[in-house]
Amino acid sequence: MPLATSQFKHPLCLDFDGVLAEYDGYKGEEHLGKPLTGAKQFLEQLNSVNLKWVVFTTRPRERIVKWFQEHQLPMPEGITHIKMPAPAYIDDRAIKFDGDFDKLIRDMKDFNVYWNKNKIFEDYFP
Repeated sequence: MPLATSQFKHPLCLDFDGVLAEYDGYKGEEHLGKPLTGAKQFLEQLNSVNLKWVVFTTRPRERIVKWFQEHQLPMPEGITHIKMPAPAYIDDRAIKFDGDFDKLIRDMKDFNVYWNKNKIFEDYFP
């Protein structure tokens, strides 16, 4: 089966903490979690179908590069803290907006991250 050619002008943006690396809250700039189960296979699959991807993080670039090397993971096209054009962002803290603000409020009320089951907006929208 031939490899697909990416139809996207810009790379996919993957969050680091909580998407590629284990995360259960900030523990300092030097603490980086281990790769999440399946992360290596996921990145290899993106590469196998020629989907370009970058890592979106506020962590120091040098630490992220070293982390990828230490864990023998495919390297991203880039590492950035700047929100750049992308066909999609993959993030553990995202709420998808579909054009309906009433639904957005309901989604915010129910929102939590998988590593912390507390609904983070429940005190704002009783």
